[in-house]
Amino acid sequence: MNSRKAFLYINGVEIPHEEQGGLYFEAAYNSGKINEIGSMKFKIYNLSQDVVPGTVIDYDFFRGDYGGRFGTYTVKKRNLEKSGGDTVQVLFCSERAMETSNIVSVSLKGQITADKAIKEICKAAGLNPVSVELKINKTFPNSFSCYGKALDELKELAKDTSSQLKIENKDVYFYIDTLKQTNKIIELNFESGLIKNPRAAEELTTDNISNIKASNGEVKANYLTNDKLKAKTTNEYDFIIECLSIHTLKKGVVLQIGDNKVWSGLCKIVEMEMRNNKTWTQKLKVKVV
Repeated sequence: MNSRKAFLYINGVEIPHEEQGGLYFEAAYNSGKINEIGSMKFKIYNLSQDVVPGTVIDYDFFRGDYGGRFGTYTVKKRNLEKSGGDTVQVLFCSERAMETSNIVSVSLKGQITADKAIKEICKAAGLNPVSVELKINKTFPNSFSCYGKALDELKELAKDTSSQLKIENKDVYFYIDTLKQTNKIIELNFESGLIKNPRAAEELTTDNISNIKASNGEVKANYLTNDKLKAKTTNEYDFIIECLSIHTLKKGVVLQIGDNKVWSGLCKIVEMEMRNNKTWTQKLKVKVV
C-alpha cells in the first residue's frame, strides 16, 4: 500500500506526479453531504501552461497496482501563488460539468412521470442520465414544465421523489439510499488501508445551538459536558473512519469495516474528505446499515 502513483489529465494532456518524474501537485477533495456536489482543489507546482476556468481535469491515482480514475472536475476559479522559488497554480474545481448550469426549458404534456422529466432535463442540458431509480416515481397528472438551471431542476425532482442525486462530471445518478443499490461491498481493515480505530460521531456545540438543532430534530441524546458546552450524537453519521486514500472510496459506497477495538460491521459513506499531499489520506463519515 506504500507504493503510489498519480496523474492529472488537463484537456487530455497527461501530467505525471513528481514521484513518477513529473510535477509536484496536491489534491484536496470534499464530497459534500447527500445531494450536494463534490469539490476539488488542485495545487500544481511549476506548470508551464496557464489553466483557465472551464478547463476539464481528470484525476487518477494508484496504491501499488490498485487504482484508477477518482473523478473528473471542471475548473471554476484559479489563483496564482509563489512558494519559495516555485509558481503554484491553485485550481478550485467542481465535480459537476458546466452543462449542469445550462438553462433548460422543458414542457411536456399529458401524464408525465418524474423519471421521464429527469431524462428530458438531462437531454436538454447535455447531461447523461446514467441511473434513474426513484423511491417515489411521482406523476404530474396534466403536464410538466420547468425553466431554470439544470442542476436546480434536478435537485427539485430529487426532493419530490424522496431520492438521492449524485452528479459526476456529466453523469447523473438518481438512486435510493438502500444497501441493495450498491454492486460491491469494499472491505476496509488495518491491512487494506484503515489507519485508526473508528471514532463514534460526536459534536461539541454551545447550548443555544444545541437546543435549536434538537428542536428541529437534527440531533439526539444530548448530555452536559460542562457549563457551556454539550456533547451530542448526530443523526447524519455514526462513525468517522480514517484510512489511506483509495480511489474507489466515494460517497454512497458501502464498506465492511474489519476487526478493530471500537466497531466492526457494514456502513455506507455519507460524506468524505481526501487530502493527497505529503500523506494521502481520507476521512470518511459513515452511517451504519
